[in-house]
Amino acid sequence: MEYVLELAKKAAAEGEVPVGAAAVRTSDGLIAGTGRNTSENSRYPTGHAEITAINSAAEKLGGRRLHGCTLYVTLEPCAMCAGAIINARFDRLVFGAYDSRCGACGSVVDLFNAGLDCRTSVTGGILREECAAVMTEFFSSLRRKKGRYILTPITADDQIRRACAMSGIPAAEIGAYEKRDFIRRRSTPIGLMLTNSGGIKRMIIFNEYKNADIGEIASAVQADIYCSADGGGVADGILRTQNT
Repeated sequence: MEYVLELAKKAAAEGEVPVGAAAVRTSDGLIAGTGRNTSENSRYPTGHAEITAINSAAEKLGGRRLHGCTLYVTLEPCAMCAGAIINARFDRLVFGAYDSRCGACGSVVDLFNAGLDCRTSVTGGILREECAAVMTEFFSSLRRKKGRYILTPITADDQIRRACAMSGIPAAEIGAYEKRDFIRRRSTPIGLMLTNSGGIKRMIIFNEYKNADIGEIASAVQADIYCSADGGGVADGILRTQNT
């Protein structure tokens, strides 16, 4: 559970709801598959930690049925993920915090005792307080920043690919910057902030958000607009940090 808790924290750092999961083969403790929430960045509604962990475990172990495995997850699975766990034939599910809004292991519904062909045993509440604390801090942070723009780092390859697709900027050009961030309003990415080694910031606002208040965004991310230009389908400006 400590391992999946770290995955959840990584998800939070990427602006995702902090949920982590791992599929473990019971016989030898092999971690066959891992996952963390990616729905916000991937824009896939199925981008839940459990789904990613299940798919990667099935690929690694060479079969769609994961007999002899336990799935560990920081949050009580939703109905979609509970169904996937049942279909994958896990021996056991272990989760941390309960989900009073969407939990499908007893909090809202209990798919594991609903008359389905299910042989998965369920244990909940393991490291419950620690898992719940990560969720609480994440949503508290969002509430504190409601209506404000924040930066989250672009680190993973899939995030860079998404940044390229949304901005039209080649990967090599994005990679040349020392620091790369998504600009987000709450959890939704609306643009990029690219910073070079000299501290000069380039702000790109994605086309669908081109009517956003550039001055408000610049203020929120502690930068002053230095000059601006048409970025070919996106609002593109060069910014300078306030302390330069």
